[in-house]
Amino acid sequence: MALIELGALNSACQNQVIMKTIRYRKKRRGDFVSALIFTLSDASAIITAFLLAYCTRFFWLPQPYLPEPPDLFYYFCALPIVVLIFLLTFHSHGIYIFDNLRRRLQEIFIVIKATLISSVLIMALTFIYRDFSYSRLVFILHCIFLILLVCLFRHFAYAFDGWVRRLMGTRIKVLIMGANRSAKHVIQRINRHYRNRYEVIGVLTGGRSSADKKFEGVQIVGILDDIFAKIPAMSPDEIILTVSDFPDEKLTELFLKCENELITFLKIPDLFGIFTSGVEVQYIDDVPLIGIKKSPLDKTSSRFLKRIFDMALSLLGLILLSPLFLMLALLVKLTDPSGPIFYKQRRTGMDGRSFWIYKFRTMKKDAEAQSGPVWAIKNDQRTTVIGKYLRQMNLDEIPQLWNTLKGEMSLVGPRPERPHFVGKFRKDIPRYMVRHKIKSGITGWAQVNGLRGNTSIEERTKLDLYYYENWSLLLDFKIIFMTLFSFKNAY
Repeated sequence: MALIELGALNSACQNQVIMKTIRYRKKRRGDFVSALIFTLSDASAIITAFLLAYCTRFFWLPQPYLPEPPDLFYYFCALPIVVLIFLLTFHSHGIYIFDNLRRRLQEIFIVIKATLISSVLIMALTFIYRDFSYSRLVFILHCIFLILLVCLFRHFAYAFDGWVRRLMGTRIKVLIMGANRSAKHVIQRINRHYRNRYEVIGVLTGGRSSADKKFEGVQIVGILDDIFAKIPAMSPDEIILTVSDFPDEKLTELFLKCENELITFLKIPDLFGIFTSGVEVQYIDDVPLIGIKKSPLDKTSSRFLKRIFDMALSLLGLILLSPLFLMLALLVKLTDPSGPIFYKQRRTGMDGRSFWIYKFRTMKKDAEAQSGPVWAIKNDQRTTVIGKYLRQMNLDEIPQLWNTLKGEMSLVGPRPERPHFVGKFRKDIPRYMVRHKIKSGITGWAQVNGLRGNTSIEERTKLDLYYYENWSLLLDFKIIFMTLFSFKNAY
């Protein structure tokens, strides 16, 4: 009898070791296949871009001084070296490492940086090699084509990689501990950006659970105290703890358990629920310090770039829109002769400084004489005949191009509020004043997502902070483009 029990125990131990090994090998196999797929995708893009650059330079562009194109043989001889340099540069920038998840936008910037570095290196080599005179324009065109093609090819590579991972069963199984705001954010991010690589297999809640209930579309499989039973039952590859009040003694036990089972254990910092940009770790010798990740707009170079962008586009806008400007001014005056064409109002901008904001007048004269400062509402009786349409089409904001040119505002940023409302919101809404670290905008991330007019200030502030903490020039272009088609809650 004792021998039978000992044999069963040995068998159970062997099964645990086998499961650990399978879990570890599955992750390595999945990452290897993904790296292979994206390497082949990038190599294909490099070769295609090279051929396109050669054909563009010697066949599709005018050739006034070139009787016939140079022998393609020399370019084919250089192609393997070109491919190798680009792939090695991509690899050195961590583009084939899948431990840290990146957004597509981050990946595009890495591709651009690595491509520019590789192109400069290759052009330097062509100066050293004197046996054949390579066209510099070919390599410049190759750089441009490659950035576009790598992004395009990788779009299809992601879809193919997801299909392969499903076929091979190498998607990483994630178990979420907690059913709170942080857990919701993690699940949404995985489903939106990383579902090809990750699979959320269950959620453990902090209180009572029901087997037929779901959280963000994921099955609730138990409560937090069930975690030690769920590890062997569900065999997750990763466990993400999103709650801050998990007992310390259990946390230590869970960490050791995960380490022993070769399970990746991750805990979201308590600060995560407050800050949208995440945190960064700094060190004093070997002591880790967790701080708030800085915004790109905290850099002087980024602020300077944004200011140049604002000045150029606002000046161009004032020139190109001047006929429309005059026509709208005439319509405002003709439809309501009793008031002025322009309406100016005190608003609070960067660093809490107030300034005069300019708009085409859309309200009747002295509209707030009786009520005082109030929000505009849908079908507001105070709007003029033409004012209703100006507000719906965002045309009343055009005079703020002058505010932007003067440096009081930016084309894109948090919308400025009146001092009356700022004084109220700063007391009621956490981190509200952080949005005043940058210049106010004519349009913003909150506005193009429909949060304008009489909508939630908390949600609007959250999107304003997201913009501040994730700014890029590409995001500014995206918001300006979306503004042209964004009419939700415009009244």
